[in-house]
Amino acid sequence: MQSKEPLSRSGMTFHAAIPNDVMTFWIRRGLVRPIEAPSGMGRHLRFEWYEANIAALMGQLRQFGVPIDGLLSITATFRDAIAWADKYGLSRDDVMALWATFTAHALNTNGEDLVASLDLWSHERHGATRITPRIRAIHASMSTEEFHQHHDAFLTIFEQPGPDDRRGQYEPDMSYFWRAGDRWRFRHGQGAPHEARNDGALATIAVDVSTVIFDVWNRP
Repeated sequence: MQSKEPLSRSGMTFHAAIPNDVMTFWIRRGLVRPIEAPSGMGRHLRFEWYEANIAALMGQLRQFGVPIDGLLSITATFRDAIAWADKYGLSRDDVMALWATFTAHALNTNGEDLVASLDLWSHERHGATRITPRIRAIHASMSTEEFHQHHDAFLTIFEQPGPDDRRGQYEPDMSYFWRAGDRWRFRHGQGAPHEARNDGALATIAVDVSTVIFDVWNRP
């Protein structure tokens, strides 16, 4: 895969470790999406950088025998989340700031406590993830349900860890996948197995997504 210039790491090559014939099939089925439609023999395709994360994660699930329709069902969750972020012009830092905003509103029912909590998260020491007036305006236009529908999937797939970012390298940061009826579902964190049981799933597939994505960007 040849990447479009990444958002923050110009010239970086990523490695999804997917056989060429599998990648060709996935492109034809729309599982992985090049920036431009394939045309011409020997022509290199370009991809948005996050397509490498999607390909690597789907490669892990493929090893468990998840069929193409299941993989497409799962990637639809990630693509819906990316479209949601594009709709509001959100970066990964923006989503983290929104998470702090929604959390502050959920935890602080007292007006003075809420103001104090929002002011705390608005401080410059929080850097790019601080709550700015723009983030407050986006929060006001977005329902809690909409945020929680997409933020987990977006934060999962929209990550470009550098060599000094060791998250997931020592303590597994698991995401869970299971089948509910004719669809596959995804959730991150300890509450996911309980949600899977509520869906009637008798088994889940646990993937250490942070380590998978770390290897995409930092494999020697």
